Amino acid sequence: MSRLRRVGEGTYVLPGSPATLIYASGGEGWLVDPGQPRSRAREVVGALSSLGVRAALAAISHSHSDHVAAVPDLAAAAGVPVLCPEEEYSPAISPGLRRAMSFGARAPEGLVYHVEAVPARPDGTFRHGDRLGPLETVPLRGHTFGMAGFVTPDGILYAADSFFGDRLLARAVIPYHLDFRGALDTVRWLLDGVRDYEKLVPSHGPVVDGAAAERMLEVNLRILEGLPGKIESALRAGPASAGEVTARILLEGGAELTPSSVILGSVTVRSALGYMAEDGTVSPVAGPRGLLWRLA
Repeated sequence: MSRLRRVGEGTYVLPGSPATLIYASGGEGWLVDPGQPRSRAREVVGALSSLGVRAALAAISHSHSDHVAAVPDLAAAAGVPVLCPEEEYSPAISPGLRRAMSFGARAPEGLVYHVEAVPARPDGTFRHGDRLGPLETVPLRGHTFGMAGFVTPDGILYAADSFFGDRLLARAVIPYHLDFRGALDTVRWLLDGVRDYEKLVPSHGPVVDGAAAERMLEVNLRILEGLPGKIESALRAGPASAGEVTARILLEGGAELTPSSVILGSVTVRSALGYMAEDGTVSPVAGPRGLLWRLA
């Protein structure tokens, strides 16, 4: 039996991590983020069948493996064209590039992510602001450089990985964002306009509206706004690498230290350090311990 949840007049969410959005109208269904694992494709096809619609289009919010693992099997089973943001095309077709964007070079299997990584091979791309049938696309830069959100005609915003639910934040401590300041700007933009939408659907977290949506966004904003201060605190003991800074923040937040948690957390920390260096707050120094950061 389908686990579909109706969240708008024609909008449905298939729960998962990530969640899949389906907008149904006129016998057709538009999908966002088929998700993972690969076998989820069968569940998505079953959800479409239960709604009595055929798949018109599948869109990808961004290229991370948990969002695209089911894409090849879904495209084959439903004969649906797949589109992604133009900036996400290369990592969508290359699992190795996805891992390298976090690791900094070719990464061994299973070190960075624990989700099956398959080539998604979209049929085409779109630009932020394009309309995909009834769906409006909006830029949500931060988690990745090209991530997109999707607004349905009944006022539901699929917000992808622009913000996260409490459980993921508690586990990760440092949310993953390739562009720290881009993520800040996106969360602030969402918070300013949250009441413009009937509901917000994050990929990893509950569907929220009104005050609950504001509270979740405010929690994400506090974490991001507080990160530079935590970095400065970690550097007061002396110069440290981005990995050392990340580990200290993770430990203080109660996170488990694993190679994956340090690699992923370091992505956000390195991005924040880059912006802080441009602002004159920190500066890099090279030495026998490698590249370190110190307070300016």
